Amino acid sequence: MSFSSCFWPRGSARSGSRVSLGTISYSMYVLHELVPVAIPHVGPPIVPIVVGFALTVALSKLSYRWIEAPAMAKGSLYAARLNARGKTPVPLHPPEHLRA
Repeated sequence: MSFSSCFWPRGSARSGSRVSLGTISYSMYVLHELVPVAIPHVGPPIVPIVVGFALTVALSKLSYRWIEAPAMAKGSLYAARLNARGKTPVPLHPPEHLRA
């Protein structure tokens, strides 16, 4: 699917779905191994594949909405508070012992 999306024109209607899949891609990566375990293998082999993909996408959207997005928002808020105090949340330069 991702290989074929390279050939879709930029302004096409499918570019929105590519953005959506890109947004939830980390959740899909995390959940893609758990979903097939929960799906019974009945019918032709394509049925569990299609159901598994649909379930992975649905669960990934929920995971992004209720776990990832709030965590990223809190992280940004925390970083902004540290920055307002004159502190940086992460070092801007690597420590001396890690420099080449």
